[in-house]
Amino acid sequence: MNATNKALWLFQQLRRTNIVLLYLLLILTIEDKQLLKKALWATLIGTALVTLTGIYEMVYHTPVLSLVGIKIDPHITELGEYRLVGPAGDPDFHNVLMIFGTAITMLVLFRSKSLYGKTLLSIVFVLFAINVFGSGSRAGLLGFLISILVFGAMVKARWKWAIALGAGSMVVIGALLTFLTFSSAPLGRYTGETGTKTFYFRLGWMNMSFSMIKEHPIIGVGTGNFLDIYNRHIDPRVPKHPQLPSNSFLHIWAENGAIGFLIYLGLFLAAGRNLIVSYRLTEDPELQMIAAALLGALAGLCFFSVTANTLENENYWILFAYSTILYIICKKENELGPAFDTIPD
Repeated sequence: MNATNKALWLFQQLRRTNIVLLYLLLILTIEDKQLLKKALWATLIGTALVTLTGIYEMVYHTPVLSLVGIKIDPHITELGEYRLVGPAGDPDFHNVLMIFGTAITMLVLFRSKSLYGKTLLSIVFVLFAINVFGSGSRAGLLGFLISILVFGAMVKARWKWAIALGAGSMVVIGALLTFLTFSSAPLGRYTGETGTKTFYFRLGWMNMSFSMIKEHPIIGVGTGNFLDIYNRHIDPRVPKHPQLPSNSFLHIWAENGAIGFLIYLGLFLAAGRNLIVSYRLTEDPELQMIAAALLGALAGLCFFSVTANTLENENYWILFAYSTILYIICKKENELGPAFDTIPD
């Protein structure tokens, strides 16, 4: 309502409309457990292939997007270390895929019964870890670890300590391979050698967001206006060049007010509720494990949203859709019995 840059407002609205349509398309298309499993496999294969682009960047220090003619400046730290960006063109967006893919990998790894399958999936897990460490995203690493911990806490198994030890070992192997194999890997981002200026940036953007919220608490300053009125609310700790606040919750609250903030927060709460209810409702161990994996991904990505600009990232909406689909499947199973998938229409 308060948007002044109509072109940017239209662009943002189109992006948000597209991801909502993606959500609706998924929940209308995926109607049973078998289709959901195929969708999860497709997500796993897609994200696993993306890890290979990260390895390419670690070796050649060149954004993979340059191979298709898209010019993007390399992310180089103050120590001259390279941060991989992947096909998303940004270290943070790259980590969204890694966290999502890791959660599904744990699900399939745990369900696999063959040694060959477990070995292959363990390698894929390590590739995800290498990409997370190679991105130099500290919040991405925390989100990655949160997703693993939540899955480990929810999964029903006799030997949880062995699973925890195995997952921890693969994370350590990923870290060692990253920093011992690639001399330009962004180790300084984790040791603190690159400084804490991004922490102060975030504090400044947080202060600016609250200033905008105070100005228009209910309806916000308008979609796309955070950048337009950046200099009016600028904090001395932030860069002079307008940037988004690296906090999706404050971003939507500042631009779309309390109404937008509550809707956005509600999406995470609804997804979490759907997954927890599904986990408790179903007696199918496989569906329970799917719920645990998706809840792990949701927890990791929710944390990540507090530190990154993920408002229009389509992977969140895919996850929201999977949570809704799983809830519908588990509710049907509870009402019709475990064999409802075989009942003819």
